[in-house]
Amino acid sequence: MGRLFALLCTAMLLVGCSPRVAQVTKVLHAGELGATAVLPFDGTNGNVFADRVSYELLNSGASLLDRSRVDGVLQARGLQTSHFGPDTPLAKLMALGTAMKADTIVVGQVTGPPSTNRLMDQLRGFSGYPVTTAAIRFVRVSDGATLSYVSYRTERDIPLLRDDSYKVAHKLVAAAFGR
Repeated sequence: MGRLFALLCTAMLLVGCSPRVAQVTKVLHAGELGATAVLPFDGTNGNVFADRVSYELLNSGASLLDRSRVDGVLQARGLQTSHFGPDTPLAKLMALGTAMKADTIVVGQVTGPPSTNRLMDQLRGFSGYPVTTAAIRFVRVSDGATLSYVSYRTERDIPLLRDDSYKVAHKLVAAAFGR
């Protein structure tokens, strides 16, 4: 009877925990992206997360534009402190991509828990900052078509269910390229 009770409790606990997976609308191949510009993302530590996504894209074989070119175009247009999420107007993305001579623009959004205690996260062993939701959108500059949209979400804001930003960036890019 004790074993059955323990088994039922374990099963209920596992069912209550939602998976932390990335969902993707279309699997991409690095070669189809062409010259790719990653813009600063919306949200908690958006610039840092965009850099982590850039790193993962490079490791996946994508051809990224130099960060100085991206920053130069943003600065010339007075957008150096802007962040670009999945809902950024297509016309704006296409104009920026054209000015950067990019074939594809990557925009995104990342959020952490409402109140993050950095010290507690470090004590728990997080190497980055905790992420509860994240999304990236690949936009073709020539016509504004969304090539793929990848999202990640945890159902609960429990420290053990949060992933750090390095892992989430890896999961998003891996899902985009079908790995």
